[in-house]
Amino acid sequence: MTGVPTTVDLENNTNQKKYTVNRPKGKSLVISRALCTLMAIGALLLAVLVGLVVFFLVPRGCSADSNNAVGSLVRKENVKLATSPEDEIDERLPRSIKPVQYMIQLKPDFHNSTTDGLEMITLVPSEDTDTIIFHVNKIHIREDSVTVKPTEKSEESLSISSQEHLEGERYEIVLDDQLKKGKSYVLTLQFQGELNSLLQARNFHPQTQDVHFRALMIHLQDLQICLHYQTCLLREAKCSKTPEMSTYLVAFIISELTQLQSTDDLIKIWARREFLTQTDYAGKVAPSILRYFENYFRADFPLKKIDIVAIPEFGFSAMENWGLLTFRESSLLFDNFSSTVEDKRTVATVLSHELAHQWFGNLVTPKWWNDLWLKEGFATYLQYLGVAHAEPSWNILDEFLPSEIERAMSLDALESSRPISFDVCNSMQIKQAFDEISYAKGACIIRMMNNFLGEETFKNGLIKYLQKFKYSNANRNDLFTSLTEEARLRNVLGAGESVKQIMDTWTEQAGFPVINVAPDYSRNTLKLVQKRFFLTQSDSKDKFLWWLPISFTSSVSPNFISTTPKFWMRGEEEIVEEVGPIGEWYLLNLNHTGYYIVNYDEHNWKQLIDHLMDFTPITWAQLISNAMDLARANQLDYEIPLKLIARMGIQDSAIMFVPTAVAFGKLQFLSDILHDTPVFGIFEVICANDIKKHLDGRILPNLRSVIYCTAIREGSDIEWDFAYKKYLETSSPTEKNVLLDALGCTKLKWLLSSWKGSETVSKPTSAQRPERLIVQSN
Repeated sequence: MTGVPTTVDLENNTNQKKYTVNRPKGKSLVISRALCTLMAIGALLLAVLVGLVVFFLVPRGCSADSNNAVGSLVRKENVKLATSPEDEIDERLPRSIKPVQYMIQLKPDFHNSTTDGLEMITLVPSEDTDTIIFHVNKIHIREDSVTVKPTEKSEESLSISSQEHLEGERYEIVLDDQLKKGKSYVLTLQFQGELNSLLQARNFHPQTQDVHFRALMIHLQDLQICLHYQTCLLREAKCSKTPEMSTYLVAFIISELTQLQSTDDLIKIWARREFLTQTDYAGKVAPSILRYFENYFRADFPLKKIDIVAIPEFGFSAMENWGLLTFRESSLLFDNFSSTVEDKRTVATVLSHELAHQWFGNLVTPKWWNDLWLKEGFATYLQYLGVAHAEPSWNILDEFLPSEIERAMSLDALESSRPISFDVCNSMQIKQAFDEISYAKGACIIRMMNNFLGEETFKNGLIKYLQKFKYSNANRNDLFTSLTEEARLRNVLGAGESVKQIMDTWTEQAGFPVINVAPDYSRNTLKLVQKRFFLTQSDSKDKFLWWLPISFTSSVSPNFISTTPKFWMRGEEEIVEEVGPIGEWYLLNLNHTGYYIVNYDEHNWKQLIDHLMDFTPITWAQLISNAMDLARANQLDYEIPLKLIARMGIQDSAIMFVPTAVAFGKLQFLSDILHDTPVFGIFEVICANDIKKHLDGRILPNLRSVIYCTAIREGSDIEWDFAYKKYLETSSPTEKNVLLDALGCTKLKWLLSSWKGSETVSKPTSAQRPERLIVQSN
């Protein structure tokens, strides 16, 4: 790339002659003549920004340590599992005993915030053993109440040698005699536990909380509910037997919430009485999503009811308890008068995510938390399908790139990232696994499988998997086997190839690759080289290689719909592939369905910039995202991504949401880096010019308030003055109101003060609605 210095150029600029910015003593900032010439030629402000962006990304005086020149300015995030001695405790339970049924009686004491309980657990040993271990947390067990007895009534209770609490929230009972393999026993005990709004499963009754163990729950039998604190009226509530399920999915609620029947007899929505009308949207969308999933998986929801509950002060966004979905109020309630479009999106996506869990997580549960992505990754991926069905006008599938791919790659591009499947042994490490890798990257590689297998192969493979392992546990190899069987029936994979062979490179290795492409236009071939991508320079000696499905299109016969792989990189570092006539431009990894990024040759990047508006908005977003990340990693000049953004800003009169959101997100990094440098003013001017073009363009009415407010809140007095001028010029009362509201979004309070004293705003007549300026809290 010519005309613009790269980070490497600046690092090697040891004589300080080629690229300099000098400030003579006592004078204002002076830019060298050579740089002024550069400013006058080429892309004017854009070229200046490119050069100065790169300049200020490298700290002065760091040229002797070029390996850390860029990385020292990047905010580092640590993704480490617990390493303290107490966090290395293995909380996993032995597999020598399987619980098959729980019967629980609870009596809550609201005044003392405790619960007295009686529990009977039916156990079947898989081998002879004299030890019973289960999970408890902040539960007092009455030792004199503990008995272990064979289920045959004629047999006596077994003698207990000892009982004690173990580290890792476990309780151990040692017997004088052996429990016999295959024989059934009943463990009976009385206990007292805490009662609060955020109980975890092992806090409210003793249990085997490993996801590996599933059992029938005859839970909450003879539950005594205190309906009124003053009179403490007691009422008995009995619950029927559940399907075989993991104990972490058990939940109960004691409340005075009010119910609303949804549009489906199966589903009821619960909330505080004063907010019940705000559950209308959830009551409408939940049945639509549920029935979609039933049809997609060819499996009816297995329970007789679903209660969806908005809980005040709930500690999580939502939880997928089987048949009792619990939500934070802000994640479920929607007010037609005050809630935003984004609020409605949140309600729909969170509902869809939790309903997807009823199959992935509840019906089939991962064997252990090392495969957490089997439930969280699938729920994240499937939430988009559910919402796309319920709200087709939203085109929410297009948002997968900024919402999930960007979220996953921002963490996975760090050297500290972890494999998606990894070993965990205690609750602390399990909590750490609930991150972007399990959720977002899990969803990304599932989406990739869908695209290289094809929708029908993928869906039928999932149906086989769910049918085979329903009401039980499975691991990733079980999933891969089901998908491989279906793929071989449809001749999707090559001879001897399997989904496991492909996907092990994605689940057992951290990170993702960048493919560097070198075309031979005379021979119509592409040379592809893969290597792990890092946002900062890395000393890692790991040489990870992946199986990569490569989709391809070009100007000769452009096709942005088919994402079927045209060829593969089968764990090879380098391949050369004949692709036919390349034409003016070519593209790989269509719609970003592969979890990797692509770095093209200089000629193709320039052609992609020139033809950008011929592509789909998703492709705009993909190219901007890839190019900005490559530039940040010092693998591409900033000229490329900034020209892509400029081209879109000039020609995208409709302001397409996804590529605009991606561009703003990527520019935020530059804004943070440049904020305290002399070139930040130039950066703001260029951003202001783009915003002016957007304000001059046609913006959909529903987007105006958000775009205007965001531009003015994040901008300077330049954006505010421009919008104020527009306010004075427009004759549309609606547009005036939107602009007036947006003017109040500024963080610069002095602007509001100057406006307040301005003589240019005419006073409304008695027949006019008084103009108002709503000042947003920032």
